Amino acid sequence: MAGVLVVSTMTPDPEKMPALLKGLQNFAQIVKENEPDCLRWQVWEANGEIVVLEEFRSLDAREAHMNAPYTLAAAKMRTEGAPSWRKRLLPLAPRSGFARRHNCEETKQRLDDGIAIHRCV
Repeated sequence: MAGVLVVSTMTPDPEKMPALLKGLQNFAQIVKENEPDCLRWQVWEANGEIVVLEEFRSLDAREAHMNAPYTLAAAKMRTEGAPSWRKRLLPLAPRSGFARRHNCEETKQRLDDGIAIHRCV
């Protein structure tokens, strides 16, 4: 079965950005500890917009993630902090390409913890 990639974007109110990023960082740690079939859960920031990349081993893993109590609780935080939340669910069929770690020191430190939060400016 193919994996699932989810790309979410949100544009939070600038004054809510720090709290939202911290909440997403905490959420990433909970997902990492509880969902072995979540292969990636990364938060990126670019020019005031947040992009969340989620990769799951299967649609069943994605469904389990969406129905987890901590995910349901986090939905309220996202809605309050970023009213313009857009999500795309993409079934994966690997064809070609590669992934490399970003060379930014801030990203590298956080990737060592298994959580990527990067600020591109």
